[in-house]
Amino acid sequence: EGSVVAPRDGIVYKSCVSATSALVKIVHDNGYSTTYYHMVDVTQMADGSPITAGTPIGRIGNELPCDGHTTGAHVHFSLLKGDEP
Repeated sequence: EGSVVAPRDGIVYKSCVSATSALVKIVHDNGYSTTYYHMVDVTQMADGSPITAGTPIGRIGNELPCDGHTTGAHVHFSLLKGDEP
């Protein structure tokens, strides 16, 4: 059903928030962070909220709350350690 879930415990932050979408970042307790873009039905959790592994954060989509271009449903996922990909 296209659910996207938190891979590890952390703290949730959102930017470019629109009605049902946002860029979501989770800062994990091990020095890593993960980000997700193009999702729909994004979590309504407030910035700074703790999240546990397996908690849904949205569904695969093709939303553009921060601008960009998309031709079909997908999720951009990034993994960073500190500021390094």
